Amino acid sequence: MIKSHGAANQRAFAVAIEQAVQAVQRQVPQRIAARLESVYPAGFELLDGGKSGTLR
Repeated sequence: MIKSHGAANQRAFAVAIEQAVQAVQRQVPQRIAARLESVYPAGFELLDGGKSGTLR
């Protein structure tokens, strides 16, 4: 998760967007999903009681 606070100025907001782009380019979401699948191969229970079919 990349977060920009409500009081962030234009530069801070742009940096947050830049960090998000870099994370996608480095395949961070896919790497996190792969790691979660290795730890929880059968998925995991969601807070609302639903079952996750995939972690992606």
